[in-house]
Amino acid sequence: RVVVLFQPHRYSRTRLLHHSFGSAFREADVVIVTRIYTGPGEREDSDVDSDSIKRAIQDAGHQCVYKVDGMKEASLMAANLCRKGDTVVTMGAGDIWKTHHILSGLLGRLE
Repeated sequence: RVVVLFQPHRYSRTRLLHHSFGSAFREADVVIVTRIYTGPGEREDSDVDSDSIKRAIQDAGHQCVYKVDGMKEASLMAANLCRKGDTVVTMGAGDIWKTHHILSGLLGRLE
């Protein structure tokens, strides 16, 4: 199985492209969407959030989609959902890299 941790990049990009994410994750078995990374020069947009991406993925027929805020929470969820032999893919911008260290420790217990 493939477990994906995805951090969307920028509110403006999410506003324009959230519908496109529905089919983008069709090969994943589990998708965990984190909060949107706000890049330099961009302010939060209260009309846009990660839930729009989650809904688009679910509307495309995907059943195992979760939305979390922080990287630690994303790591814990991924570790709890993983089974031996799964592949974990992290993608996105911002601080998604913080999940790597947390996940390596948590997933080591599956061996």
